[in-house]
Amino acid sequence: MNTLNNLLDHRGSIEKRLMKLTGRVIWVVQLNLSSFSCGCTGITIFFAGLEKEDVEVFASRIVEILNEVTASVRLDPDIIYASLVPGSSEVGSISLKRLCDECRKDYGGDVRPWSNISILYKKAC
Repeated sequence: MNTLNNLLDHRGSIEKRLMKLTGRVIWVVQLNLSSFSCGCTGITIFFAGLEKEDVEVFASRIVEILNEVTASVRLDPDIIYASLVPGSSEVGSISLKRLCDECRKDYGGDVRPWSNISILYKKAC
């Protein structure tokens, strides 16, 4: 099976598993593989229906589910974080990133680089 079909399968699987986990309807609107000009690589998953409380309560289970996707594309993320829709408690996306050296400095400390993110996992730098 090729990578594109794997992504389609993972998108559906994440959606079903998060709905089962939270007991609510959650949509995975989009799942993207990314390569940034700075040197970071990653996956970004865009959601509808996922709330900040969900990622706080189920962080370890969500990380476990998402790591299955990263394994299939051979991405070992340094950080996994949820981005909130500004002015709300809704999670717009979850990003799983392998950081470049410059971004590792931004994310390396105890301070969140942006106020609208919730860090689910951070590898020791």
